[in-house]
Amino acid sequence: MFVIRALVHQANTYVRPGDAPTDREVRTMSKKRTVLLAAATAAACCAVLGAAPAQAAPAKGRVLRVTSTEDTGRPGTLRWALEQSNAADGTDRIEIGKPAGIIRITSPLPVITHAVTITGAGTDRAGHPVVGIDGSSFIDTSTMDSCPGWTSGSGPNVRSIHAPGLAVEDSGNVTISGLTVRNFCIGLLALRSHDDTFAGNYLANNVGAAGIEVTGDDGAGNSTTGLSVRNTVAHNTFVNNGDGMEYTRGTSDGTITDNVFEAPRDAPGGFLPSQDIEFAGDGDNGNLIAGNTFLGGFSDGLQLSGDSDVVRDNLFAHQAEAIQAGGTHQLIEDNTLTGNHEGIVVSGASTTLTRNEISGDGAPVSACNAGGICATDPAYPTDVLGIDRGAGGVTPDDAGDTDGIQNFPVITTATSRNTTSVTATLASRPSTRYRIEFYADRKANPSGYGDGRTYLTSAVVTTDGKGNAKLALPTSAVRHITADGGRVTATATDLTTGSTSEFSASVAVR
Repeated sequence: MFVIRALVHQANTYVRPGDAPTDREVRTMSKKRTVLLAAATAAACCAVLGAAPAQAAPAKGRVLRVTSTEDTGRPGTLRWALEQSNAADGTDRIEIGKPAGIIRITSPLPVITHAVTITGAGTDRAGHPVVGIDGSSFIDTSTMDSCPGWTSGSGPNVRSIHAPGLAVEDSGNVTISGLTVRNFCIGLLALRSHDDTFAGNYLANNVGAAGIEVTGDDGAGNSTTGLSVRNTVAHNTFVNNGDGMEYTRGTSDGTITDNVFEAPRDAPGGFLPSQDIEFAGDGDNGNLIAGNTFLGGFSDGLQLSGDSDVVRDNLFAHQAEAIQAGGTHQLIEDNTLTGNHEGIVVSGASTTLTRNEISGDGAPVSACNAGGICATDPAYPTDVLGIDRGAGGVTPDDAGDTDGIQNFPVITTATSRNTTSVTATLASRPSTRYRIEFYADRKANPSGYGDGRTYLTSAVVTTDGKGNAKLALPTSAVRHITADGGRVTATATDLTTGSTSEFSASVAVR
């Protein structure tokens, strides 16, 4: 069961309905989420490990215990354990005990080329791992110049695979859990690797490409097929990374769940946060992004580019754009978006949006890097929307619905005389089935169109030969409108193509 369900319930008690959350409220969300995450992190990581003497070279499949703070090849050091594991035929387990603490790495660690499990022992009161690795002894992360691919004003380059803390290359079935990984260009890198799991880690100040990068890059910036598949990133915490995560160039069928992307704080000079999660390149298909918490300060919370990804049960707050939905056949459902500048910006075809609760758009959030939006840029949207299908304000309905952007419904009646009554019409393609979803609002979006703070219900209609349909909001849902703010808005989804419209105009019930 996703941790986010409990989080959303609690976080909403700290956000003024219909308004953007304050910085203090977002910090409260973060603190609450940290508490909820602690139990999940403990489950995701292995049991707390005690100190044990270093072993000689093990037989295959044995445990290698890291107890030394040194970065040498001596027994008991992490470098020694990685070298031993790479040379073995079986699957080893590397346990980093508390005596090792945070190991200061002085040169790149051996690339992991072999199935292995690497675990850390113990967490602090904030739920962060007390053991791990720090790259500041050979990478100066106080300046962006240390990590190639960074372009001032544009953010990190997703083709960069320079200076990772731990790298898995052309391998698979690697698990890395319970570590703090900080002050590298990339925290954890999986390059053309399959069935890996990165869980319960704390990724901080990895200012190049990302805290975690999972990629099928062929080494020349091109996508591969079938090499970067079925990887899992779960229960990690990200802060002050170039991108929080990158899933790029043929990375498919992955799972990204229950991670926390914190707002930047105490960042190095010149640091420009980019996306929390970025999908880029061809072939990033069939991934599940669920139960994550995006706490703001980035140009995008989530940027999609592939096909048939599922985005479910996430919380987005204080982003310039919460979700950039590129690619095709994306399913975005049951998410909570609050206090962002814009909600969901859709550029891809056949994108389905359903039961997403969106409020507080128009917050003064701007981020200029990596395709983000700047308040000083003429393109910076002023007609900010909960759902923007044209990335330029409301896209009016067109006759016959032939422009490739699904028409939205029109609320024709919204009265509360005697009994509350809401009716709507849809003018779209002829003889086609549509799902109409109704939402309650506390106030209209700054554009006058809907945000959709509270999902009410849905109904399926079929248009006539001229493309027209009429419907009424079911009686069972009508009574919730006044309680949830007194305004109503709606969307339409073509059940043949899967494409969802923008919100209709927000209408007050009178």
